[in-house]
Amino acid sequence: MPKYNLTVFLKRRMSAAAALILCILMLASCEFSGIGNETQPPPGTDAEITSEREAEPELTTAGVLNSVESDESEEETTPPETETEPVTETETETETETETEPVTETETEPVTEPAAEPETEPEPDNYIGRIAITFDDGPTVSIMDQILDKCEQSGAEVTFFVCGYKISQNSYAVMQRALELGCEIGNHSNTHPNFNKLTVEGIQSEIDITNKLIKDATGIDATLMRPPYGNLKRDIGRGLDKQFILWSVDPEDWKYRDAQTVYDSVIGQVGDGDIVLLHDLYKTSYEAFCMLVDTLQEQGYKLVTVSELMEHSGMPLVNGYFYYSSTYAK
Repeated sequence: MPKYNLTVFLKRRMSAAAALILCILMLASCEFSGIGNETQPPPGTDAEITSEREAEPELTTAGVLNSVESDESEEETTPPETETEPVTETETETETETETEPVTETETEPVTEPAAEPETEPEPDNYIGRIAITFDDGPTVSIMDQILDKCEQSGAEVTFFVCGYKISQNSYAVMQRALELGCEIGNHSNTHPNFNKLTVEGIQSEIDITNKLIKDATGIDATLMRPPYGNLKRDIGRGLDKQFILWSVDPEDWKYRDAQTVYDSVIGQVGDGDIVLLHDLYKTSYEAFCMLVDTLQEQGYKLVTVSELMEHSGMPLVNGYFYYSSTYAK
């Protein structure tokens, strides 16, 4: 290399080294000057920002505690306000009243409908006719009770013509039951004699004794009278204070004592307005009665008492007259 160029190169290297040494010395002097001021950092330095950030958690924790306490106090006061709110109670009462009103309307509607049904129900046209079944010579408690069982089950009504000598304390209950079921009780004398063989005074005595016994047992005054065997002279009957009920259908159940025979005899001749004669003395008569009730009701007949039969037909019951059916009396 030429001598000139080497000299220039060395000078440049020395200048660069001097400049580097000068920079190092300047930096060192800056570091030594900042050591004594560490406790008081100048404003805006990183140390001041750090100290402010370290203080923030204390403020934040206090703020959180205060906010928690305030939240707790708010939570304590909020439930009472909700519990004492009148709006909720008023709304509940209103809903209850609204629910109750439809129930009242629903309950009253069915009451009105059944009340209207009897008005629209046809009266006499429901039946093709009415028949009165009667029983003589009782009360025989066991048979009469069975007859009333059938009446209660079927809705049939019958008339019992009772004898005074058969009435006792034991028969009071069954006689009262008969009236409760809509049946009827009439007079059939005291000792069941043939009235054609008695004086007028004797006939009157037989009637009066039985009337009193019926009154004692049931509390009613019997107005209907059936003479034993159907025997009573009309001129005598005209002077007695009774309505005399005879019959138009007699199957002679006392003679045959067979339920099927009695049933066939009645069915073969009975019709609207008839009065049927049976006796509550025999079980076969009760059995025939049960068969008759079922058949006659199926055919469209209504089984009624003698008084109802006459009332419906329009024939008045008059003292001293003899009635054989609802269409024939003399």
